Amino acid sequence: MARRNREHNLLTNIDVTPLVDLTFILLIVFMVTAPAMESRVQLPTMTADEKQTKLENVIISLDDRGNIYIDRDLVTFSDLANVLQGINRDGKSFSIRADESRAYGEVINLMRIVKGAGIENVDLITLNEQ
Repeated sequence: MARRNREHNLLTNIDVTPLVDLTFILLIVFMVTAPAMESRVQLPTMTADEKQTKLENVIISLDDRGNIYIDRDLVTFSDLANVLQGINRDGKSFSIRADESRAYGEVINLMRIVKGAGIENVDLITLNEQ
């Protein structure tokens, strides 16, 4: 009986270190290969002969003093919604350009007024970091 107990005790102590090592290796392999598999999307290229339709861009500016301009025309906050509703939107895109010294809340308020005028798609203009 003593011999059976000794053999039984040896079988109960399974070393799991190789299994943990294998798990970590598989995790690392999947972490490395997953981003590479996502970038298999190939975007179409445009030749020089193909013409892209150009939209006229209407720029709404908020300068460092809080003045609002539509293109180069000065507009007040109270008149902004009426002026935007009066603009013909066919073939035009709208962009907001705000001075970095203005508060974030002012830019959000400007965006709310633009959206309230019925303009849904608005770009924010920023400088490229180089």
